[in-house]
Amino acid sequence: MKNLKTLFFLGLIINLSSVSWSQETIEIDSIKSNFKQWQPIIENNADSAQVFYSYRWGDQYEFSDWFSEKQLGDTLFPAGSVYVLEQDSLGFYVQETSSSPSGDWFLICDYYYHANGQLYFVFWRLNTFYAEPPVTVEKRFYYNLQGTLILEKEVIYKKGSNEKINVSYFDPGVDFDLNFFDSKVYGIWK
Repeated sequence: MKNLKTLFFLGLIINLSSVSWSQETIEIDSIKSNFKQWQPIIENNADSAQVFYSYRWGDQYEFSDWFSEKQLGDTLFPAGSVYVLEQDSLGFYVQETSSSPSGDWFLICDYYYHANGQLYFVFWRLNTFYAEPPVTVEKRFYYNLQGTLILEKEVIYKKGSNEKINVSYFDPGVDFDLNFFDSKVYGIWK
């Protein structure tokens, strides 16, 4: 009888975990489908999107602000840019770039939001000299409808090649806004 109860609970646990795994697979497949739908829209509209520019200044680049036009000045460092595309059926696509004042790293983050503002996917690309040899790092973050991270993938390439390598690197860190309408980008864009 004890073995029967054990087998019953083991079967229940396996069944519940397969349902959870199946749901994540469905969500990831949906994210991949949306990603593919976005690509021609991005390609055809990126050049016409309004771009906002981030600049830093000060002795330690401690001051920063966003501008709707490129700025000129010897004391301003162009720290990055951002643009937003909106598509009724797909939601929002945001591309944000940033870099270090020393030129040691450059980061591109593509954020994909549902029409309700909920983040569902981030494609993160970093080129950095803070590794030996210099590397390009690609990360993918998949979120479910509740805003919970369900999958994270990372691949490291030797910079300028398709050769995968396994090295340590400096990660500048990025905070993801789980809701577009609460993000700093939305405040700049609208």
